[in-house]
Amino acid sequence: MKWETFYPTLQPLTYHLPKAIREKAFAIHAFAAMIAHNLNVHVADCGPFEPPARGSLTHGQMEHSHLIPSSDLLDLLFNDYPIGNEAFTQQAPNRYQAMLDAIRTLPGSLNLATDIPNSLEQIYKKEHRRFPEGAWHVALVNGPNWLNEWVRARNALFAGDALLALSHFNTALEQAKYVAGPLFIPFYIQVCAFCKSQYRLLSERKEEELLERFYEGLGSNAAHYATLVGYTPQYERDPKTLLPHTTLPLKSQLIIREIDALARTLRN
Repeated sequence: MKWETFYPTLQPLTYHLPKAIREKAFAIHAFAAMIAHNLNVHVADCGPFEPPARGSLTHGQMEHSHLIPSSDLLDLLFNDYPIGNEAFTQQAPNRYQAMLDAIRTLPGSLNLATDIPNSLEQIYKKEHRRFPEGAWHVALVNGPNWLNEWVRARNALFAGDALLALSHFNTALEQAKYVAGPLFIPFYIQVCAFCKSQYRLLSERKEEELLERFYEGLGSNAAHYATLVGYTPQYERDPKTLLPHTTLPLKSQLIIREIDALARTLRN
């Protein structure tokens, strides 16, 4: 969504490119710059930090620079590429993946404690849809704060303490943004199921105003973020009927099915 707005503002510059630089290479560098800028904006919210030295970007020294936000490592990797060398640009995704693999082997990574399914597996593979309900988080010695809040929210949820669950869900949501990875999908499903079950309960009690007061903010914030980063499909309007529709109907259907099933469980 941001790219479709960002790139047209830069595209006129392609007329001034040297012949040795193709427009495709320029677009890749522009996309990398946009991603790096947006990541750095979010990193800036975490407070000041010291940028890494150039020599700390080698994979052999990755463990010594793991306190540096991965977005800054990515930024430096992209900006080290010669702008006129398209071969370096084409290798960027492979280098980025190699950097991610190195980060995931660092102390404190959740991938060391358990095998976490990726986003596609959690949505499309039945055997992974029950993953969040397991006891995998028990093996975490020092889990991230957002995950601890999620566990507390789940415990309160199944204990029937809606207000306590709401408090922990709100805290977990704010801390999970841009760090939860594929775990945000089951977290999002639980948040939506929780809000939906509360809607049905409050509707039966004729207390719908409490839904807007307490729960609507949690559900809308989670839905907005999930759509923004691509965890859930976006909806577009059909140019003929003007009705909203999704370009990923199966993905949307599977997510809604999981939300409805969990919401029924919570109501029962």
